[in-house]
Amino acid sequence: LAKVDWYQLSTLDPEVENAIKREARDAEPETIMEKRNAPIPKRFDVFPELKDFYDSYDPLATTPKQQKDYLRLYASLDAWEREQLEADWQFYILEVENRGGLVMPILLRLDFEDGTSEERRIPAEVWRRNSEVVKTLVTTDRPLKGIVLDPRLETADAVLDNNFWPPRAPQPTRFELFKKRQGERSNPMRDAQEQEAGR
Repeated sequence: LAKVDWYQLSTLDPEVENAIKREARDAEPETIMEKRNAPIPKRFDVFPELKDFYDSYDPLATTPKQQKDYLRLYASLDAWEREQLEADWQFYILEVENRGGLVMPILLRLDFEDGTSEERRIPAEVWRRNSEVVKTLVTTDRPLKGIVLDPRLETADAVLDNNFWPPRAPQPTRFELFKKRQGERSNPMRDAQEQEAGR
């Protein structure tokens, strides 16, 4: 799994969408410029007459015009269109790389936030147009907590570290320090015979 992009359908309701954008904006970290400039007095603090419309304007505040436009649009939709708009569909575009050159089916386990899982099998024909990188769409009615590629180890995948979304933390590889004597080779049969002989 090289990359996963997550999309959600916009509700088109300015109240809902602006609240989501405001939450994302408020979660952004304060920049170094904002931090350093905060204690500096501003010119309009001394001369309040310099303030204009944009000093108090919030681009994410819903205006009556936006709300009116939304209600007009919603009224023009058919029943099936309203149903699709109100459904909580989640769209995931998975980019899968073929690093070994052998084309195989894409086997997925989708782990949902509610604790359930589902397995999906995408046939090997997905690699027809590009045998190195393929993008495939996974649509669900619930948000995903994670994705596992080849959960039952059915394919000839040699490197399993890149089979997870979100990526898992790297696991340490164990190694030993040793000093090898000149000409000495490991020989398990000789070691077993020496142990039997009591040496």
